[in-house]
Amino acid sequence: DKPLYISPNAGYPTVLGWNVYYDGSPAYFAQMMKEIRLLGVEMIGGCCGTTPAHIAAMKEAILLLPSYIPYHNPRTIQNDHPRSGKDWRNTIAIELDPPKNDQLDAFMKGVYAFHKEGVDLITLADCPVGRMRADSSLLACKIKKETGIDPLPHITCRDRNLNAIKALLLGLSAQEIHQVLFVTGDPLPSDTIEEVKAVYHFNSRKLMKAVHQMNELSSPMALFGALNINAHNFDQQLVLAKEKEANGAIGFLTQPIHSWEGLQNLKKAKEHLNGVILAGIYPIVSYKNALFLSNEISGMRIDARIVEMYKDKDRKEGEQIAIQISKAIMKEALPYCDGFYLMTPFQRIEMMLPLIQEAKDLLKKTGTN
Repeated sequence: DKPLYISPNAGYPTVLGWNVYYDGSPAYFAQMMKEIRLLGVEMIGGCCGTTPAHIAAMKEAILLLPSYIPYHNPRTIQNDHPRSGKDWRNTIAIELDPPKNDQLDAFMKGVYAFHKEGVDLITLADCPVGRMRADSSLLACKIKKETGIDPLPHITCRDRNLNAIKALLLGLSAQEIHQVLFVTGDPLPSDTIEEVKAVYHFNSRKLMKAVHQMNELSSPMALFGALNINAHNFDQQLVLAKEKEANGAIGFLTQPIHSWEGLQNLKKAKEHLNGVILAGIYPIVSYKNALFLSNEISGMRIDARIVEMYKDKDRKEGEQIAIQISKAIMKEALPYCDGFYLMTPFQRIEMMLPLIQEAKDLLKKTGTN
C-alpha cells in the first residue's frame, strides 16, 4: 500500500576511455516507461544517461493515461515446483543402450519391437563405464517423435554443467519429454582423461534440487534416481535416496537383482521410501557375461550359484537360463516394487519379449494394472 518509484538508466552503460555513454533512445525509453506506468507505478523518472529529451518523450507517452491506475503484477510462469501428476506405479520400463556410432537401424528396431509389446518407458542409458555413445536425449526425442512412446533419458553430472543441463531439459520439455533419470556418472576411463575432462560440479542429489526449482518449465519434470540395492552399506544408500526424494525425486530404478541380499535390500527400500520403485532385471546370457559383470561392473552382486548355472552352456541354453532366472526374480521382487526395469543385454531384442509378457502378467495379477 506504499507508493512505488521507478527510474531506470537510459540503456546499458558503455565505457570509452574515462567517459560513460548510454545508448538508449528517448523513444524506446518513453515506451518502456509507459508500460511501467500501466502496471500502476505511481512515480516514474530517469536515472543515469537520461536527458531532457528522454523526460520529454516519457511525458508525452503518458500524458493521456488515467491519473489513477490500479497496481497489478503480471507474473511469469510459476509452477510452484509441483511433482509429476502421472501415476508411475505398474510401469514396465525397458532399457536399450545407445549405439556407439550414428547407425540407428538396430536400435530403432528394438524400440519398435518393444513399443509393439506395450512397454511404458524406453530408458536410454548413459554408458556405465563412461565411454562415448550416441546422446540419450537426442535419441529420446527421436523415439518420442516416431513412436509416441515415453522415453526416459539418463543424464549424468559428469558431462555437462548446470546451465547446460537446464537448457537440455527445456529442450526435452519442448519435445513433450517430461521424465529423466539423473545419475552422478561413473568416472571416465583412464585412456580418455588426456583429451576429455569430467565436469562433476554437483552430484545427482544437488542436481535434482536445482531442477526441481526451475520455474522455466511449464510442465513438471518427473525426476528419477538410481538405487544401488547391491551396496554393502545399503543403509547409507537409503539415506541418499531419502535426500533425493526431498530434492524432488519421484521414483527409483534399481541395480539388477541377482542375490538374496539384493532382494532383501529391495524390501527394505519399499518400507522406507515414498517414491515408486522399479526393480532392476538384467538377464545374464553366458558364463563369460556373468564373470565380467561380477568383476568389472560396479554395483553388481551375483550369487555364485547363478554364475555356475551358465558354465559350459551354449548361447541358446544361456538365453533359456536367463529367461528362467529373470522370471523367478521378478516373482520374488513383485511384493516389494511398483514395476519392473528390464535391461536388454547385447541388443538381444527377441529374448526380452517373454520377459515383457511376464512383467505384464505379474502386474495384472496385482489387480492394479
